[in-house]
Amino acid sequence: MKKLLSALCVVLVFGMSKQVYSQEQKDSASEVKTQQTTDTLISKKEEKNRNVMLNAENSTGPRNVNIGLPFRGDLVIAENGVPVVYYFYPTNPLAAWRKDNSLTKLGLLSFEEGALLYGKVGNPVRSFTRDASRKHQGYASIALTSNGTSRYDATFTGPLNKKGLGYIVSAYKNFDKGNGINYQYTDWYDNTSLGKIGIQQKYNKGSVKLIYKIVDSKIIMSNYVPLKNDGDGEFSELPTFDLGKDSYIPGSGLIPYRDAYGNAKVANLDDDKFSQSLSHNIYLVGDHQFDNGWDMEYTSLFQKMKGTMGVIFPLSTNIDPDANGGIGSQLTLNQLIPQADVTMSNSRLQFTKKIGTHRLRAGGQYQMFHREYETLTGMYTMTVEANPRIYTAQRTATGTVITYFDGTNAEEVLSSGNNGKVDDNQVNKAALYFSDDFSLGNRLDLGLGFRIEHQNYKETHDQFNSNEAAVESEFIEYEQKDKFNKVAVGNLVFKLTKNFGVIADGCYNSYWDIFWDSKRGSEGTPIPEDGNTYTRSTIPTDNEIVVTKYGAGVYFNIGSKLNLVSKITGIKKANVKSTETTLYNASAEASLGQMAGLAQLVRDDFGPELYDIQTLGWTTDIVANPFKNFNIHFLITLQNPQYKNYSLSYKFDATPTPYGVTVPAGEGSYNYSNNQVTQLSKVLLEIDPSYKFFQGKMKAWLSLRYFGKQYGNALNTVSYKPWWESFGGLDYNMSRNVILKFKVTNFLDQRGIKGDLVNSMQMDVAKAEQLKAVVASAIRPRQFELSVDFKF
Repeated sequence: MKKLLSALCVVLVFGMSKQVYSQEQKDSASEVKTQQTTDTLISKKEEKNRNVMLNAENSTGPRNVNIGLPFRGDLVIAENGVPVVYYFYPTNPLAAWRKDNSLTKLGLLSFEEGALLYGKVGNPVRSFTRDASRKHQGYASIALTSNGTSRYDATFTGPLNKKGLGYIVSAYKNFDKGNGINYQYTDWYDNTSLGKIGIQQKYNKGSVKLIYKIVDSKIIMSNYVPLKNDGDGEFSELPTFDLGKDSYIPGSGLIPYRDAYGNAKVANLDDDKFSQSLSHNIYLVGDHQFDNGWDMEYTSLFQKMKGTMGVIFPLSTNIDPDANGGIGSQLTLNQLIPQADVTMSNSRLQFTKKIGTHRLRAGGQYQMFHREYETLTGMYTMTVEANPRIYTAQRTATGTVITYFDGTNAEEVLSSGNNGKVDDNQVNKAALYFSDDFSLGNRLDLGLGFRIEHQNYKETHDQFNSNEAAVESEFIEYEQKDKFNKVAVGNLVFKLTKNFGVIADGCYNSYWDIFWDSKRGSEGTPIPEDGNTYTRSTIPTDNEIVVTKYGAGVYFNIGSKLNLVSKITGIKKANVKSTETTLYNASAEASLGQMAGLAQLVRDDFGPELYDIQTLGWTTDIVANPFKNFNIHFLITLQNPQYKNYSLSYKFDATPTPYGVTVPAGEGSYNYSNNQVTQLSKVLLEIDPSYKFFQGKMKAWLSLRYFGKQYGNALNTVSYKPWWESFGGLDYNMSRNVILKFKVTNFLDQRGIKGDLVNSMQMDVAKAEQLKAVVASAIRPRQFELSVDFKF
């Protein structure tokens, strides 16, 4: 019995609540909602056919929904109509939000709604805090997993008087082992506490709610693992590393770094300073119905957060598993943000009214985001094994002397340069939006929407450098004033028959960004300002990113038996800033290699470089109920995500060094246009069958996702074989108030590899064939989950 209980384990709290949202409320890649009636199909505001809360990477947050663009940290989670954080860096959305029993109406907004309401790119997850109930009610969940994770969650609502005043109180706690990895320096991948208390006054024309939420969260951000390259897209475990059990973060939790002025210090990843995010959130939420037919909704969020972020990621691509006496070596970089001071306010006011066949909506949004933070950076070599050790190797006349990092000798193990930086920036945005969904006759439904947003941005930072000596000088200030972000959306439904019709939609979303550059010569090489030292951040550059999306197709409905939508969809994102523009002097590499002290001299940053991403795809989404108690959702996407207008060129001059050698001159170029975008597959499948039995009390379900061949680098010289992500479970309604759930994650026990290979922009075919091992991300190992939901 003990073995059985330890094997059964648990459902994410995301999948628990008396509403069956996690499995039955899904989001669709198609942009149109097919209703259950056979004579009505309207442009939808919310996606319905994907299990967004089933995440194959971890059990903490929602999955990233593929929209033909690679994930760039733009996962948006909204609560009560506004995003829970303004920007993920350094304010992780999961440090301010969890799927718990205090929430209801969990769903996924369409691509167009995300752009119109928030100006964002993607499909925002939205949720709402429960209302105070007329009688005292409670909702609770307990979850356990086979790897030692446990979660506890309870919410209480009820009246405070007979005049509409009520309360909501909620508490959430998790002890999350993540993927079952032993980090050594900490017991938990995710250790989060959330508390929420609110009061609500209901009256004849509406209600107003005041909520305070506190979230104390420690989350490990790094998810990299070393893998053996077997060739032909196959990767397997290294002898020194057990996937799903071992951590690729130094086991001591002690990480050397340099601050903004080159001082070598040590961070303890388990200290609150480097691991704890603490957010205080105050919501004012309400609605009011006017006598003239207009309805008003409003939300205002004020947030103060101490945000942290720490990522340890590979710097060299081709790790050497045979080096260091067979233990292996890996050049690694860390970026740590100790507790940063972040202030955010986000308010939205919206009016709606139905006039004839028109459904009008007009609203406004104001956002302010201010962050003061310091980035600490360090580059070092570590062993390739479970809980690796940081070390340095010195060549002597008698051999090589290896010195391991003991928590005190940071200067000895750190490479030169790669100093940290300090920043203070603030953005202010004020937006107006409008939409109208209306009908022209009985056959044609149209929808139009517009958003205009005024943006001001101000940044102050030090002149951080990326070479040997720190630059101590006055801070640089820059203001980006009076920029306008623009959104336009539209959709069309034309009913040819009672069950069949044509659909179309489009979206235009442009927004302004800023990035920094250094002074450069005509060849693109940074100009040294002090010997071999140059500042890395002196020239501000405005950049307008433009995302366009369009689609057209058909729908076909047969009552509740079959709902089908098939569409051709195109999407383009222009002026994307390349994140990997550090290019190597191939001539220097060939003649000098990566000798100690020369690693920084044979590479340089030739950014910024802007490029486009373009995708054309065909999506067919089917929801069918062929016989009683059986439901199946099937989604197939065929797409061709490509880089466009993307090439990099470099030219190095011969450079003498303090080491008695001269780095030879070198030049070259790389063309990535028309190559397949990394992280994206050309073929995607989702298959979600479910069957109810035992008089409807028991439901068996599966969720299968297929990802076709992917590439790990923009040159498309390293590929990953296709893989499946799989989930399955049984839900048993023991009574109206108790639901028991059993779930298996990755029941096919797939060992997939995913994500970009760092510093692989120049990895041609010859270099790719020499790969012995790589470091990348991986999907969760097989886990068993058991949970119980209570209502009382």
